Amino acid sequence: MTARLLPAAALGALAAAAAAAAGAPPPTADEPVVAVRAGSVFTGREVLSPGVVVLEKGKVVSVSKEPPAGLRGRVLDLPAGWVTPGWVDAASTAGIAVARDEYTREVTPALRPLRAFDPAAREVRRGLASGVTALFLGPGNANVVGGIASVVKTAPGADGGARVVKADAALKIAFGYDPSSGNYPARGIPSSIYARRPTTRMGVLAVLRDAWLLGRLAGEDAADPDRAVVARAAAGALPVRAHARHAEDLRTVLRLREEMGIRPVIEGVTEGWRVAESLARSGIGCVVGPLSWPESGRGPEGTDPALDNAGILHRAGVPLALTAGGDPAGLRDQAALAVRYGLPRDSALRAVTLAAAEQSGAADRIGSLAPGRDADLVLFDGDPLEPSSRVRWVLVDGEVVFDAGRPE
Repeated sequence: MTARLLPAAALGALAAAAAAAAGAPPPTADEPVVAVRAGSVFTGREVLSPGVVVLEKGKVVSVSKEPPAGLRGRVLDLPAGWVTPGWVDAASTAGIAVARDEYTREVTPALRPLRAFDPAAREVRRGLASGVTALFLGPGNANVVGGIASVVKTAPGADGGARVVKADAALKIAFGYDPSSGNYPARGIPSSIYARRPTTRMGVLAVLRDAWLLGRLAGEDAADPDRAVVARAAAGALPVRAHARHAEDLRTVLRLREEMGIRPVIEGVTEGWRVAESLARSGIGCVVGPLSWPESGRGPEGTDPALDNAGILHRAGVPLALTAGGDPAGLRDQAALAVRYGLPRDSALRAVTLAAAEQSGAADRIGSLAPGRDADLVLFDGDPLEPSSRVRWVLVDGEVVFDAGRPE
């Protein structure tokens, strides 16, 4: 009995042989996937060559070099390909309808971008087709305290809505240029919502300290939802995610750890290479990217980027994840560029899978191939970091949600 892969009949050679030996009909494309097999399987921690991942009811059951005896059902098989966990963009604004921030106020802790997330948005669908199966979805950087970030999957749920991994992933705060950009001191009757503070880096810190103090005084049971959210973060019940690019802003975040009692994950980190040793001593995780090199030679808000930023941080011992920002389809490029300029290859793969899930607070479900984890997998027909390789299949919760051989 012969076996063909998707899209024609979608049965793996192993499963077909087992079915023939048992006298059972071969699996069809309508049956759930019971296993994936490839020449190399990256689990998030190590590479198995070859490897088999067994799935059941949307979860990973086992990962091994050889298939278990008696395996029956639909098997996706790429003898010369790679399998990795679904990739995770550790700091994204993709799919947020209209605006990423509430611009009428500078402190909006109770804001939830999840409410405006559209998993059918073009950039989210492109990200899914590129192998990105989850996003750390946060507000933008226009407010000092921006709101509550969530972890979501890029494949829509059965009802077309978001598949939420973690609704309350972190409270987003921002430092430096972004939350003060465009503001100006109010004089007379304000003619714009931007006639407000903060207007300087010192002003950003003043607004943040005020918000933190008021939240602590109000407590987690406060009637004001904004203060209640800040109180949760101040008490350690809600993780904190800080956006900072400049070296001076990164140093400020490190100083505020003791004053405000927070241990944030830092995203942006454009000039992290300047303070790599300090970041490493702090033990704080960093989400780096997106890496770009404008013609001016200057990065966002006048930063001084380094192509080896991720490599320098890794060598210093900084826990590291990567992001493509608002376009998750670019995450493979970010990982490949990081490798090209100094980040070890295995560390780059980990930075977009397990490490990204850890920095997002969702490693108990996504980012690795281990028993009990969500069956989110990407099958590549070659090395994931080679430009010539393409995504063949993407699975979310054990369901094939992208098949390169199936017309849309």
